[in-house]
Amino acid sequence: PRFYRNIKTTSRNTEPTHKTRHRTTERRREKERRKYLFKGRVQGVGFRFRCFSIANELKLTGFVKNEYDGSVSMEVQGEGMQIERMIEKLYQQPFIEIEQIHYHLLNIKEYEKSFEIRY
Repeated sequence: PRFYRNIKTTSRNTEPTHKTRHRTTERRREKERRKYLFKGRVQGVGFRFRCFSIANELKLTGFVKNEYDGSVSMEVQGEGMQIERMIEKLYQQPFIEIEQIHYHLLNIKEYEKSFEIRY
């Protein structure tokens, strides 16, 4: 899996134009919480539903919601490796074209037990 931060791509089938170094396996297995902002063709194409489905499949918690500027924000929590797998799976979804991803780390919410779509 790749470690993404401030990535720009031109379509879902291309490799990121910028990649940061791979993190150690031990660190990727630690629980963390990330806030993502996705830009591109991410509204009106089932993006939130796919996030919900993939998060449940990978046993991640958090939420996803549309933003007024046409982007989608997501807070996701779980093992770093599983979060990276989720991002890779999102790139493989039909109709979705992620052009930019930005994220930063947040404090973990221990009480959170599920992933939801917010409106």
